[in-house]
Amino acid sequence: MKKLIKSEKGMSLIEVILALAILSVVTIPIFIGFMNALIISKRVDVQTNVNAVTRIIKEEVKNALLDENLHLYSIDNSEVKIIYHIKNAAEVGGVYDNELFRLKDLTEDDSEENYFRRRFFYEIIYDHEQCYDEDYPFVYHVIISVGLLDSNVNINDHVAIVEAINNDKYKNVNLFKMGVNMGEQIH
Repeated sequence: MKKLIKSEKGMSLIEVILALAILSVVTIPIFIGFMNALIISKRVDVQTNVNAVTRIIKEEVKNALLDENLHLYSIDNSEVKIIYHIKNAAEVGGVYDNELFRLKDLTEDDSEENYFRRRFFYEIIYDHEQCYDEDYPFVYHVIISVGLLDSNVNINDHVAIVEAINNDKYKNVNLFKMGVNMGEQIH
């Protein structure tokens, strides 16, 4: 043993190659594991954000249906009192689905939170045949489709947003049906 330690003879090329091969066999799976964890982490972050935005949208729509004085913001920044459109569609047994909405900005500035919120849009759909349930005559059911604009879309320009939506530069991230007890019977 002392002879090997005191020997000034170096390692052969084969020994170096063998050592590198063993090192790579050990480190490559570890590296792949870290990369997969990073990918999964990003997916979880996106889904968490989608879930948070969906909760906000549900709350905004519910409040706008319950309070005739509340309005939602369309993507062209006009204020829409959605309850009148839904009631009208319910009374005639028709459909309401021609408006795209955005989340209300939290502040007046271009904060990161506002930028994030502006990338989402949603559509409220009321189709009397799909949404009316005679077992629950006081409940308005609406279908809400949530979309996420591509990151290269100028979210500060409503014309660019509409163009992006028309050209399918977005991803549908959620579709759900919700009901709100209005306390008055739908015709």
